[in-house]
Amino acid sequence: RPLVELLDGRAAASGSTKGGVDWVLRELRPVVFRFRAGAEAKLQRLGFIANEVENTLPQVIRESPTGVKGIAMQDLIAVLTAAVQSLQRRLEDSDTGARRLESRLESVEASLRRSEEAMVRHAASTQARLEALE
Repeated sequence: RPLVELLDGRAAASGSTKGGVDWVLRELRPVVFRFRAGAEAKLQRLGFIANEVENTLPQVIRESPTGVKGIAMQDLIAVLTAAVQSLQRRLEDSDTGARRLESRLESVEASLRRSEEAMVRHAASTQARLEALE
């Protein structure tokens, strides 16, 4: 699936997403973890497992000379931002469509009320004529 255009510094200002990237949000699995060693080993962290992210977004994975995989968080943030923006556009489009349908429904209901009122007037008029004929 195309994700984000590969951009260099000169083209970055005109970059755009190709197609929707909201699928990324379904594919990524946030986790709670602790590092095995180091100063942060005692802290609980939130994030993603690099090996899992690699299956979905290999573009954001970096590997150290020792073979340890990591996530380029700035790149991941850009992808996640594009996904949220895509969802926001879909939500706005849905809201616009819902407002349009609501307006149509109000118009149909008003028309129905006018028709009902006309039928009541017609029925009353017909009843009055029938009574006059008797």
